[in-house]
Amino acid sequence: MGKLKVSYIEEKDLDLIYRLYKHFATFERMEDYHTASPDEIRKMVFEEKLLHILKAEIDGEIVGFCTYFFQIATFPMKKVMYIEDIYVRSAYRGQGIGTKFFDVCEKVAKVHDCVKIKWECLEWNKDAQHFYKHTIGGKKVTKWRTYTKDIINEDDLGMPENEEELEKDKVVLEG
Repeated sequence: MGKLKVSYIEEKDLDLIYRLYKHFATFERMEDYHTASPDEIRKMVFEEKLLHILKAEIDGEIVGFCTYFFQIATFPMKKVMYIEDIYVRSAYRGQGIGTKFFDVCEKVAKVHDCVKIKWECLEWNKDAQHFYKHTIGGKKVTKWRTYTKDIINEDDLGMPENEEELEKDKVVLEG
């Protein structure tokens, strides 16, 4: 393996990161959920700064990525780093790239005074589960269950279309 470097993506990396996301969605059997465009990724990362994306490069070639953002643990009122995605191209797995992503994330979490790092794993992905438990030292959480509710189409939710409707909704919410 050549020299491994982990750093934050730059705007020039967006097209390649987008293509890797498509591969990742296929790997996770979630192609139908991959609807984000490179511009939406750019906005989330570089304008709103809500999502952070690390890239792994070997000899200048991007071979994987790791995304994270921050949540709040309300009891200690501290940040929690949430790792949303880790993806390493299949030809580069087993070479320490995932471990390096976690090392970098742990350093970043400490700098941001996080109380913990959280992530989820698909039930069928036994290789990842083994990696998280035996290599990273992650603990499987059994006392909580994760629930989600998909919100796909704002029209179905009766979301306001303009400022005037938003003001009307504000009155309803406050009243």
